[in-house]
Formats: sequence, structure tokens, C-alpha cells
Amino acid sequence: MVTPWSTQKAGGSGNIIFSFSSPVTIDCLLISDHTLTGTITFEACDDDKFETGDLIYTDTITVAEIICKVYPAGITAQYFRLVYSGAYEIGHCFLGAMLRLERDADSVVPIKRFNMQRQEGKRPFALLDCIKRGYTVSYSSFIRNNEYKLLESMVEFLKSANDMPLFFVPNIRYPNDCIKGVIDTDNLEIGSEIDMNAPESSRLYSVTLPVVGTY
Repeated sequence: MVTPWSTQKAGGSGNIIFSFSSPVTIDCLLISDHTLTGTITFEACDDDKFETGDLIYTDTITVAEIICKVYPAGITAQYFRLVYSGAYEIGHCFLGAMLRLERDADSVVPIKRFNMQRQEGKRPFALLDCIKRGYTVSYSSFIRNNEYKLLESMVEFLKSANDMPLFFVPNIRYPNDCIKGVIDTDNLEIGSEIDMNAPESSRLYSVTLPVVGTY
């Protein structure tokens, strides 16, 4: 069910169960490129029978284009289930832990791009191809070395996977603002606020990452 491109989808009907060899802690459920409708129920349990009295957590979710549910306190369980009665197709499904930095960005600026096809001639015309939402994330004052290394590792992984999309939530209080996008730059242009002769653990950086939606 986890695929890099929306043209590949897993299909089925009925409930979807995620089972682990031992309890794990998750703080995010995310589903996109799907044909789900109505509502689904998300359940967590340490027993794969999912008896009502044994449930650790349950949540009724209204289906949206991108289903993004954030559980800041975390949910620890061995089995998770999505309860759904109909047939479905799903391109992306993520159940796990977010990359969440300790320090907020100095700014998360929304951007909107109109991809136009234009042709010049005696009668010029323009045709809208698609609209893409995105955000420009800036640590303009500073980001600490350990947090920068997490961002650097993420970008390197995505670029090494041929610009694999990521899901970006600008503020976990508003998960509906989540987008599926790509890092819209091939260069990490890093500013150093402390001389590079300083110990690595003490270094401070500034960095800007544009994340632009892709569908």
C-alpha cells in the first residue's frame, strides 16, 4: 500500500489491519490517492481480535482528499485497524512517527503555483494545466546542528529516491493543511551563523526549503 507514485494503487474491500511483532508508538495516520468515501473508523488494540473492551484507542474519521490525523500524545499498540465496509483503492498509506523538529521554523509561507501551457501566434492562448499549493519553510535566524542533520538526511533520502514525494503538515494543530509535495530545489543552500571552526555540535545554520504540491 506504500507506493511512490499515484498510478500504482492497492485495492480491496473491508477492513485493513496493520500488525507488528511487538507494540509500536505512532503519532500520525495519513492516506492519499484513494477512493474511500464517507467515514472510516481507526482502532488500536493489543489483541488482533479487536474486541470492544480491549480497544486502546478508537477514532471516527471523515474522509477527505488527504486523510491526515495527528496524535501528538502518541498511540502505543501492536495492532491497528481501519474499519471500512466498501471497496477501495489506496495509493499511499502511512502509519508511523512524523519527522517533527523541536524548534518551529521562523516562517512557513504558503505559495500557489498556476502551471500554464502557453502558445504565441496570431491568436495567443493559455491553458491551465494544474494548480499546485505549497509552502516555503525558512529557518532564517538559526537551526541547531542536530535538527539540521535530520532535515539533511530527509532531503538526501527523497532526492536519492528520484524526488520521492513527502507529506508536509505546516502545523500539527491544523492537519487539513497537509499537502503531498516534493522538495522544490536540488540544492541545500546553508548559511552558517557560527564559524565552521566551532565544534559540530555547537554549530548553527540557516536554511530554506520550498515544498510544492504534486498530484
